[in-house]
Amino acid sequence: EGAEAILFKSPTCPNCKAATAMLDSAGVPYTLVDASEHKDLVRKYSVMSAPTLVLVKGDTYERFRGVSDIMGWLKRR
Repeated sequence: EGAEAILFKSPTCPNCKAATAMLDSAGVPYTLVDASEHKDLVRKYSVMSAPTLVLVKGDTYERFRGVSDIMGWLKRR
């Protein structure tokens, strides 16, 4: 769909494995980013919690917070 998918995770995130499994099983290509190691990207995309999926399209982006939001996006796409 022309968007770059970035999944922000944290080392202590219990739901991040579920989020990666959902994206993997749906065949969505994404970049996995450890939020604790990439504060610049966390600020850039206003990530407040993990897991957060950010879809980047050119100069704009859309954020999906948590497993239920990510699952909702997967069902709609």
